[in-house]
Amino acid sequence: LEIGKLIFEQITEGNLDALKAKIETDLATNFPDVRLANLEILGNEDLNAVQVNITYTVVLSGETDTVSLNF
Repeated sequence: LEIGKLIFEQITEGNLDALKAKIETDLATNFPDVRLANLEILGNEDLNAVQVNITYTVVLSGETDTVSLNF
């Protein structure tokens, strides 16, 4: 599945789990020098919103950062 399709479907626990798995797989495949430290997917059914928090480390530099995305 495409990430865009998962994000914009009705929010269910199954969709959020599938989104998390897709992000984990895509990051490992496309960014091998980035290590995922934490991935949090928060769904709010009442607001039909999803928040994705990604904490990662760049292997070569050891730099850690967090990115938050709201849909």
